[in-house]
Amino acid sequence: MKLVLSWLTDYLELNPGTTPEALAAGLVQLGHEVDGIHTTAPAFTHVVVGKVRERVPHPNAERLGVCQVEIAPGEVKQIVCGAPNARAGLTVAVALPGAVLPGDFKIKSSKIRDVLSDGMICSVKELGLGDEHNGIWELTTDAAVGTPLPAILPPPEVVLEVAVTPNRGDCLSHLGLARDLAALGLGTLKPLPALTVQNDDGTFAVQAKIEGGACLQLNLIPLAGLTANAPSPALIQQRLVAAGQRPKNALVDVTTYVMLALGQPLHAYDADRLAGTTLTATQAQAGQAFAGLTGSHHTLAAADVIVTDASGAALGLAGILGGASSAITDTTTRVVLEAAVWDPVQIALSGQRHQLHTDAKARFERGIDPALAPYALQYAAQLLQQWAGGTVGKLATAGAGVPAPEPIRYHPAFFTKYIGVSVPNDRQQQILTTLGFGIREIQAGWLVMPPTWRTYMATPEDLTEEVLRVVGYETVPHQLPTSSPAQFGVAGEAVTLDRRARKALAGAGFTELLTYSFIGQDAANAYANGHTPLLQLANPLAQTDMTTLRPSLLPGVLTALAKNFANSDLGPAPVLQLAEVGKAFRPVGDKTGETLMAAGVLAHTGGRHWQQAVAVPEAFAAKGAALRVLEALGAPVASGTTVAEAPAHYHPGRSGTFSIGPFVLAHFGELHPTQRAALEIPASAGPLAVFELYLEPLLKLSAKPRSWQPSPFPPVKRDVSLLVAETVPAAAVLATLTKASKNLPHGTQLQAEVFDRYSGAQVPGGQVALGLALTLQSPEKTLTEAEVQAILAPLLAAVQSAHAATLRG
Repeated sequence: MKLVLSWLTDYLELNPGTTPEALAAGLVQLGHEVDGIHTTAPAFTHVVVGKVRERVPHPNAERLGVCQVEIAPGEVKQIVCGAPNARAGLTVAVALPGAVLPGDFKIKSSKIRDVLSDGMICSVKELGLGDEHNGIWELTTDAAVGTPLPAILPPPEVVLEVAVTPNRGDCLSHLGLARDLAALGLGTLKPLPALTVQNDDGTFAVQAKIEGGACLQLNLIPLAGLTANAPSPALIQQRLVAAGQRPKNALVDVTTYVMLALGQPLHAYDADRLAGTTLTATQAQAGQAFAGLTGSHHTLAAADVIVTDASGAALGLAGILGGASSAITDTTTRVVLEAAVWDPVQIALSGQRHQLHTDAKARFERGIDPALAPYALQYAAQLLQQWAGGTVGKLATAGAGVPAPEPIRYHPAFFTKYIGVSVPNDRQQQILTTLGFGIREIQAGWLVMPPTWRTYMATPEDLTEEVLRVVGYETVPHQLPTSSPAQFGVAGEAVTLDRRARKALAGAGFTELLTYSFIGQDAANAYANGHTPLLQLANPLAQTDMTTLRPSLLPGVLTALAKNFANSDLGPAPVLQLAEVGKAFRPVGDKTGETLMAAGVLAHTGGRHWQQAVAVPEAFAAKGAALRVLEALGAPVASGTTVAEAPAHYHPGRSGTFSIGPFVLAHFGELHPTQRAALEIPASAGPLAVFELYLEPLLKLSAKPRSWQPSPFPPVKRDVSLLVAETVPAAAVLATLTKASKNLPHGTQLQAEVFDRYSGAQVPGGQVALGLALTLQSPEKTLTEAEVQAILAPLLAAVQSAHAATLRG
């Protein structure tokens, strides 16, 4: 919400000397964040009022003209200009050589197609005063040529960028923020502008009608005889621009102006484009087509609420978007203004259904002041009549509106009991009264009536919050609650595991991500690994990519990777490693099952140094990373097994699954080519190495700690090569060696690693040669060659027996 200071003073008489900084501090105290303060002062120099005396075609360019522009009495400069509206007699804004326009655009004399141009005739956008740039700015001023342009512009506006929280829809207006600031004592609230509009019986009449319960009140008022395409007053345009809006004409601007002023969204219909004179708020027909003002097209659902005329066509999606069929045009002279009160929940659901986010929706779904709608409508009609002439017809209303809020029983002593700070009764009464609450004393305290714009206020706790935010949260003393030491327990095992997993991934070189738990339906299906049905959201934040609870963390990690590539945010390392720890969701009966997981990706970026050539990560890089993390988390990795099977989103033949006993701990490998192709990642990144870890089994599988003392005696290393069937996993061979080494003589310890796997011309068909690096070390003595051979013999015999292996020479 952009709070324009001069606009605020229409509703709040500020205390003398109140600065924008004081207002910002007050808003923060009241619970509204202020993102910044800025002014709309023109950021330019050496720009003057000029008069075009002559325009002739450019000799070397069809679309350019050569203008003779008077920039001071008797002083003319030649300026080349391509604007279609540049013509003799026009008063313009001229930037002279040496001028610096917004965006650090410096003006100097130059030749354009061999013709000297000694300056620039400016558009509104080039001066930073608006968005209009279809031609040069046609000034309407009596100022003499040569007058500095800032001298004829309105004073700059001071604008506060206010972040209004979702529960305070009443503050999405200058009036709403004025109420809060008045309660804080920064000024005195002014009465609303008086209504002086005269309702003419001669103006055509309209009728309002409601079908169903989604519209609580529909107010309409007709206007006729308006000046077509009349501009809004300069002050109104200036305020709208300062508030981030783009003025168009009086008929359009009045709805935006009243919404930002009072918080009541309005809509204007071209009366000559309506069928009949009755507008009806009703439910849409399922499948009904609707074309919006923005050029968007929507297929409506039966749960949507629309406004129709006698034809039954949808003139607008209620409270969200007007329709193109009845939109205001440059020739409109008769309008019907609408101010309605819609069901907030209905508006929110329809907006999400059609992925529409408008200023009107933001206010309706958060709650407007239902009692203000008739006043806002007549105030808008009054302004429009002042700006564009014409006559105003009779107000037509349907619906009783929102019931009055229920009074709240409240005793001022409750504040001290609940908050722990004493605020005098009269001070509480003053604050609540200034905020619009009505107070009636009863025997047991007060009966407090919430204002119509705060209908959700219902409990004494709500009232204490209202008082406290005005008194100031900083007045509450810093004091911990009384508690026993046992009240604050140590985090549970699952929470501790989550934190340890994050540290383990960071230790393995991964950058941690935090992504949404919601993903799109297609992505969820692709990574579901057979876990169906998927868990759908009843009220998704977005219909395209946030409809389903994620069955895997990989979609979020891969989307983040794609964004890093798209923004070239890859860092200096030749391999980018991203990972996330979080919950995945799968249905368990009629409940939502959650499981703690981790997922990671390794992607080749190429690096930025000529000496940093690194191999593209592949399946074994993913496996190594996964096992490194599991080992850091205490998993007995040495006792695990690996099989060449993985979910369908992994590359077949370049992936695997790691398990310990009955527990699956990891899937790893290259991403399936189909999924890889769906990502907007350059082909130079190669295949993507990914892994998924199941963390909760680790609560049952943590390795038992054992005492260990370094041996003072040297280790002995031997390399052996075994021929085994190509179907025998290397992990199975290592497991056999580990099992056979449990009772070696002299307390000798064995460490075995696979360093090579070869198949080719020198190996019989159907077999592979496994190169094993064996390390033996005794804590008691230096092993002799004879002792080494005696130790190795039963180990190799166990492998030969278990896997039909033969020792290569």
